[in-house]
Amino acid sequence: MRALTLFSLLLAPGVAALAHAQQAPAAGATANAIGVAFDSIRMRPLAGARVRVDTSELFGTTDASGRFHIEGIPPGSHVLRVQHPLIDTLGVALRSDAETFAAGQTKALELATPSPEILVSILCSAAWRNRGPAALMGRVYEADSGRPAAGAKVSFVWYELDITSNVRRAPRVREAVVGADGTYRICGLPAELEGRAQVIKGGLTSGDIPLNFGQDILMLRSMSIALPGAVAAAPGTGPDSAAPRAAPLGSARLSGRVVTKAGQPLAGARVQIDGTSRVATTRPTGEFVLDSLPSGTQTVSARLLGYAPVEQAVDLSSSEASSVTLSMDVFVPVLETVRVSAQRE
Repeated sequence: MRALTLFSLLLAPGVAALAHAQQAPAAGATANAIGVAFDSIRMRPLAGARVRVDTSELFGTTDASGRFHIEGIPPGSHVLRVQHPLIDTLGVALRSDAETFAAGQTKALELATPSPEILVSILCSAAWRNRGPAALMGRVYEADSGRPAAGAKVSFVWYELDITSNVRRAPRVREAVVGADGTYRICGLPAELEGRAQVIKGGLTSGDIPLNFGQDILMLRSMSIALPGAVAAAPGTGPDSAAPRAAPLGSARLSGRVVTKAGQPLAGARVQIDGTSRVATTRPTGEFVLDSLPSGTQTVSARLLGYAPVEQAVDLSSSEASSVTLSMDVFVPVLETVRVSAQRE
């Protein structure tokens, strides 16, 4: 794991003002730390992060605006370390430089994750960056135990126009093996990419997860996969059956609602976990429940006449029920342009 030293003293005006409003040092007094943590990848405050003083058990948790406050810090030199699922997904460590805290002092600090460009330049080799500017990174874990799914394979598929022989959409595949810490990285991807990712381990697979980079060059996506033996084939779909493929069953549960873009419930929508035989129809309230689902990251889709189909990735586990809200938009068919020409006799 690589440690990134990311520390700045460019403070928000309110934080800086509070830093100057400190009391005179007193005998046996401790120090305080206040500050802001910022997510430079998604350009928003890093809410819910745990900022810990490395030499003690002292910590503070950032609020919705990214602000934190730690009291009772012993005088001396300390390093602040930031813990957050985003940082775990990257597989890096985020810490400050060593800072000296004096008795009675309140020190104001600003912590920030690296920008996507810096992260890609650090975590991807120059050879891969020459093949493409974008990268897909994340963590893969076992759905029911939470342990890293070391040795699993992440496969990412997208389509490009191939004009070597005929103009057609040709599939492109890039794969990565999950490391011992559960992280994976796929570098050298084209810009503005849209494709699908899947986790494979032994005979088990996750759902087919849609990913759309848009204008971003870094896509962060953590996924999970079921433990061996945690899923089984549905009756009549085993190797002695005439069915072409097995429909996996498990003990996970998914509930949720299907609504319009305006938030109104949709009744009669067909909800399904892709790749399985588990299907539900929404009630008048738009609610649905699906049982006996395989654990891991799966894709749930909803279809209803008059509305555009929608799909969304969900993380399922047998130890905890999951919920999701699917929002459907009115389907407006767009026909291809038809050119009509006439010739006068």
